[in-house]
Amino acid sequence: RLSYYSLEKAKAEKPWKLITNPTLSDKPISPNKKLVVIMGLFSGFIFGSLRALIMEYKNQNIYNKKIIEDNLDFPLLYDLRNIQNNDKKDIFTLIANNSISLQKNNELVLIFIGEISNYEIESLKEIISDLSLDKKIIFSRDIVKTMNYQNRILIFSLGKIKKEQLLMIRNKLFIQKNEVIGWLLI
Repeated sequence: RLSYYSLEKAKAEKPWKLITNPTLSDKPISPNKKLVVIMGLFSGFIFGSLRALIMEYKNQNIYNKKIIEDNLDFPLLYDLRNIQNNDKKDIFTLIANNSISLQKNNELVLIFIGEISNYEIESLKEIISDLSLDKKIIFSRDIVKTMNYQNRILIFSLGKIKKEQLLMIRNKLFIQKNEVIGWLLI
């Protein structure tokens, strides 16, 4: 009982003494919300950019037409990505007529390189089928099967071809020693 009484007495006494009256500041010291938001945005931007660079490096897809230009020895005939269908018809008419007359052959081969979707290929076939060409247009995905043709045009789409595929195409063309008129970007 004595220990219980001394414990109760100790609880009743204040173990410390207030020297000054407490004051509250109008401006909180922590957390600094603006700094937290700014640091969050900055770190999110940095980590997001790093992740995108790492993913692009691992993916190896080509998103820049300059990389294709630098790896091929023939010209970009036209960038068709932002062209209306009527203008695409005019461009294909010019390409078909001019390239075939230069090569003195009646066939034009369009070779789709990379993971170009069937929808994109069918859209292009539809545009070309509407043209009144007296030339035979051949569509292919295989560069080896088309090696006996003179008038070949490669068709690329950014983001749908890997660097490794581009280098393989370049090497196959070098081995074939058969000219390619140029390439198109769709």
